[in-house]
Amino acid sequence: MSIFSRFKDIISSNINSMLDDAEDPEKLIRLMLREMEETLVELKSGCAATMAEAGKAAQAEREAEEEVVQWDKRAELALRAKREDMAREALAEKLQAQERLAQLAKNREEYERLVDKCRDDIRTLEERIAHTRDRRRLLVERHNQARMRHQAHRTINAADNSDAMRRFNDLEQRINRMENEAELSAPRPAPHSAFRDMERDAAIEDELAALRRRMGE
Repeated sequence: MSIFSRFKDIISSNINSMLDDAEDPEKLIRLMLREMEETLVELKSGCAATMAEAGKAAQAEREAEEEVVQWDKRAELALRAKREDMAREALAEKLQAQERLAQLAKNREEYERLVDKCRDDIRTLEERIAHTRDRRRLLVERHNQARMRHQAHRTINAADNSDAMRRFNDLEQRINRMENEAELSAPRPAPHSAFRDMERDAAIEDELAALRRRMGE
């Protein structure tokens, strides 16, 4: 696998979806970071080599430009010396040099595009590494919370479907019935008992007043 295809796989990878299936998300993130850092080193090394080749191509282009100028001057010099044959020969060499110059210019432009792509890839991968480092703790915590919630839901569902939970519900219903029956069997106060008590108290007060009058007499 080439450096650039590995880089593409790393950039296009979905960290969250990978964490969903990871038993040890922190270990997975460490491995991903190490893979990205190793790829970054290789990218920088490859980019440096491409930049060197681009420099060579630019140097060759400059030399070809000088060669074109040189053959142009030689053609002019031969024509002044009334040596048209030599002037034609110099112009032919100039045309060949110009063709070579055009090809070298294309090569140099291609190398420059490769260098630009290398730099973009390096910048993108550096940003991904920094982003992964910043979110490592959060992603691990999210994974742990999701795993605990999933386990809790499984436990709750299992409890709802178990015989123990059904027996617990039956016991709760029996206790509710017992409480209702106890409430129904409790003695009820006789109706209007408060009024009878008031009347009895009034009669006692009347008797007490009559007794006091007799004693006074």
